[in-house]
Amino acid sequence: MHKIIFALTVIFTFLSLNIFSQIENKRIYLDGNISFSNEDSDVTNNSPSNFYSFSSETKSTSKSFAVIPNIGYILNKNFIIGVGFKYSRESNYRKYDSKSTVRSRTPWDDSSVTSVTERTDKETYITNSNQIAPLLFIKYVKKLNKFINIGLKSGVAYGRETTHDIDSIVSSSSYNEYTFIRNNKFNSASLNIFLSPEIQLMVTDNVGLQLNFNMFNYTYFKSSNLFYLDSSSSEYDFSLKPSNWVMGVFFYLGNKKSSTND
Repeated sequence: MHKIIFALTVIFTFLSLNIFSQIENKRIYLDGNISFSNEDSDVTNNSPSNFYSFSSETKSTSKSFAVIPNIGYILNKNFIIGVGFKYSRESNYRKYDSKSTVRSRTPWDDSSVTSVTERTDKETYITNSNQIAPLLFIKYVKKLNKFINIGLKSGVAYGRETTHDIDSIVSSSSYNEYTFIRNNKFNSASLNIFLSPEIQLMVTDNVGLQLNFNMFNYTYFKSSNLFYLDSSSSEYDFSLKPSNWVMGVFFYLGNKKSSTND
């Protein structure tokens, strides 16, 4: 499926370099957005106390790819409504190295230590997830000059995501070693409401490149078959951080059959 979606976006890009005209004479809007990300992190946590101390080091790598083709109808020179869908794939690799120390004490003498137990855990966890989400959107576009437009895009997307765990967690100590197998597949549904400012750079009269900032997102998740339990959650994201930015290309085509004055 992701190969088909990627091919459609390539076609959109190719056509956008060859088809152009005035927006007032067009009624169909097409665009395609592609995003990539690759993030690494390394975090060390320490949690000491009188009875228990715990330290851990987490190394994680996250790679994601998303493609979003859209098609819309031009209401007038400022407003566009349309539909589209998003395909995304994300891979996460996490490695945990943790060491814990437990001190046992006698009930009648808190200062007396009867035993000290140290334990080291090494955990590796790898997941791959794929999501397809149809969406509805409305876009407002304002022309600033011959080369630059600004816009605001809002919409809602609902899709399903399938996640595969392709590894297990192995825990060990000086006395034993055991493997905890996570559920290797679960499904989830998500409802996403988004608001995204954008800047358009015109290549021709009505063909160009766009940068979406994805400033606001509200997402509701519902997962099933995750450790044999159903769960739901929601999250807000309000940020202009670069990792939210998405580049794309757009163009207009089709004769407008309307007597509306734009």
